[in-house]
Amino acid sequence: MDDKNDKNIKNQINNSEIEVGGNMHLGDNITHIHNYAEKEKPKDSDFKKTVKNFLTKGEIGKAINALVDNDTLDDDLKNTVYLLSGRYHGLQRRVTQGVITEENANIETNRINSALLSVIKDL
Repeated sequence: MDDKNDKNIKNQINNSEIEVGGNMHLGDNITHIHNYAEKEKPKDSDFKKTVKNFLTKGEIGKAINALVDNDTLDDDLKNTVYLLSGRYHGLQRRVTQGVITEENANIETNRINSALLSVIKDL
């Protein structure tokens, strides 16, 4: 059957030069609206920058406290921060007690920093 004679066709555009930008509604019962405007890559939030700044200054405790106090972290990230906090404070105790070498303390500190950066990335 020829499409031009089909009575079930509700909208048919022949030989048209229609141009659409942004949102468009055509036909019946269309519920999806798409905005195809070019979006910028999201920039780091001020919170992320603040926590990263703590880490660059070697203020791991402040970075951990900021993350613990952040109410927007989901449960998995919050639990990860709690575990990292425990690792960090345990490391601090071992350093104070003199039962860990400076080299091993630096390695563990770098591991904690790396894990914190992963948490920040996942925010």
